Amino acid sequence: MKEEFEEGVELEIIKAAGGIVLNDEKEVLMIFRKGRWDFPKGKLYYREDEKKGAMREVIEETGVTGLTLHSALPTTYHTYTEYNSEILKETRWYLMRAPKSNSLKPQIEEQITEVKWVPIQEVKTLLSSSYKTLQELWNESEKTINALLKE
Repeated sequence: MKEEFEEGVELEIIKAAGGIVLNDEKEVLMIFRKGRWDFPKGKLYYREDEKKGAMREVIEETGVTGLTLHSALPTTYHTYTEYNSEILKETRWYLMRAPKSNSLKPQIEEQITEVKWVPIQEVKTLLSSSYKTLQELWNESEKTINALLKE
């Protein structure tokens, strides 16, 4: 889908979905891709349900099992250039839970080189050298995350 946002500037809109995944040990599932820590996410298939797509992407990128979806989190937007096209990526985020697993497997074909459970108090530090939209997502989601951890 393409839309003109400013006169003469046409952006292709890419829809994506992903998750912030917690376990019972107050850890967050994170991936290392292209030199930065990130949360698992990816492009949705045509007409794919956002919640199902978010879960599919988390499973594909991390190998995590036993995943359950809990609630919606803020949507993020960012732009980038790919193959001489301007892209606006809209990512729907969801809070999820999974049991801690030692069988995590990075999706190498998506340039993910590491998957690990990170203690919740270390997430902000890892995100400090990552994308600003992820830092904002984490800050805006902390209340929802803390409420789930108290359940």
